[in-house]
Amino acid sequence: MTWCCDGRTGLSGIDVDWAGAVVPAAIWLAAGNGVLASRVGVAVLVAPALYCVLGEPDEGWGGAPRVVARRAGFALLGAMVCFMLTANWAPEERSPTQGRGFQAFVEGTYTYRLSFTSLGSALPDGRNSRQIGIQQLRKAVEAVPDSVTFRRTLGIAEAERGAYPIALQQLERAMGRLAERAPDRAARERRLWRQLFGADPPAGEVVQAAAREMQGYELGWFGRVSLVAAYQRRGEKAVPPPLRESVRREAGAYFRTLMSGMLVPFVVAPQLGLIVLVVAVVLLRVGVLRPVVAVRHPVEPILWESFVLMLALGMSPVVLLIGGTRPAPETQPGLYSFLLVGRDLLQVGAVAYLAWRLRRRGLTLAEVGLTTRDLRANVGIGVLAALVMTPAVLLVGFLTQLLTTRFFPNVAPPYHPLQGLTATSGSPEIRLGLFIAAAIGAPLLEETFFRGALFGALRRRLGFWAALVASAAFFAALHPQLPLGFLPIALLGAGFAALYEWRQSLVPAMVAHALNNGMVFLMLSLLFPGGT
Repeated sequence: MTWCCDGRTGLSGIDVDWAGAVVPAAIWLAAGNGVLASRVGVAVLVAPALYCVLGEPDEGWGGAPRVVARRAGFALLGAMVCFMLTANWAPEERSPTQGRGFQAFVEGTYTYRLSFTSLGSALPDGRNSRQIGIQQLRKAVEAVPDSVTFRRTLGIAEAERGAYPIALQQLERAMGRLAERAPDRAARERRLWRQLFGADPPAGEVVQAAAREMQGYELGWFGRVSLVAAYQRRGEKAVPPPLRESVRREAGAYFRTLMSGMLVPFVVAPQLGLIVLVVAVVLLRVGVLRPVVAVRHPVEPILWESFVLMLALGMSPVVLLIGGTRPAPETQPGLYSFLLVGRDLLQVGAVAYLAWRLRRRGLTLAEVGLTTRDLRANVGIGVLAALVMTPAVLLVGFLTQLLTTRFFPNVAPPYHPLQGLTATSGSPEIRLGLFIAAAIGAPLLEETFFRGALFGALRRRLGFWAALVASAAFFAALHPQLPLGFLPIALLGAGFAALYEWRQSLVPAMVAHALNNGMVFLMLSLLFPGGT
């Protein structure tokens, strides 16, 4: 099926004569001016394509002045969004250091904690897990030198092994970065570290006062390790036995909790998912499970408008508040959390616009699957679907990682900024904001627009399979875990689209999406309990 507007347009939705003039020009600009010209050229190509699909099938390129103005406005807005989205074409915008730094930090903190348990004194090959943990923490700092948490953690680990000058140097540099966003906190914490790891060993009263002050810094287990390191400066016997035992006990409890938490996503869910999948296939074959009959109205322009508006509103906090510079979760956790919640609140405006435009056609949001029909059944189907998709996504992610490690070892691991935010902030308020954005806001809004609007618009023009593949690919391409995360995320997007097609309701996909994101949030929270 073609994306026809006036009978002269092919599959691309672009007039052949216009394309013949613009495409060579775009290629020439790209060759002469690099990435920026390429981005401009793509945006120029997107504008008329959007103008085409934003019109009714019988409108062609014209129409009433108000209609033309609306189509032109949304086409220009979509071109601007496209220009923003292609910013990661620039080499400096797709640096792999964040992913590598986060992976090294995960391995470093995990292995370092392990060294305080009975399992971590020495690894099977004879290496010391504490030394390996510190080596990984050094790699994390080298990859992300601006991270306050990475440097602070390394400094504490260096102090615990007795390298006090090196430790103080790392802590001082961490406080220098912290001073950029919290100068008062940085000054107090810098004074504390100088007392603990300065030229002279601290007296017991000083360490006790530092322990009381540290309770407000959310340093968690690593904060208590720093107290052990400070006492050790006067000898091993100077460390209070209850403190040393508390550090060891907490390390053991950390691994018991982590292993228990992993049972659900990596053992229980995949097994249940395979069982549900087999039962579902049998019920589908015998006709017990049947798809809901679809009633689709020709509202593609409205869906495209709403989708473009959703993308634009999602970018507006970054553009308007901080001039387009992306905040780093490791160094600006408060600002990053604020932008996440603010983005979701703004995108609710796109839902309101979608409802208003549909109402003018005598329709409701049920046109895009926002309906309470068969609510209990759809919620249950969403839960079962999450179980079915879990083993498939895990398998695809594992195979992708395995093949990449084997053939493309320089490709960075998948990384989402929310991972860094969870790892580097123990603030309950920030973590609550993260949970709301990831497990509530994202499922509701992304399903409404990526499945209800984008897939819905493509489904009406291209048919089911083409719409499923295209919408899933675009959904994955907008996530930051590229390139290794593309296939697992695209698989999720395809599964959500299939759920929507089968039930003609977004509820199953929203529930499955929320459970998937909630599981990831749970795993990150177990890896990085408050205060790391």
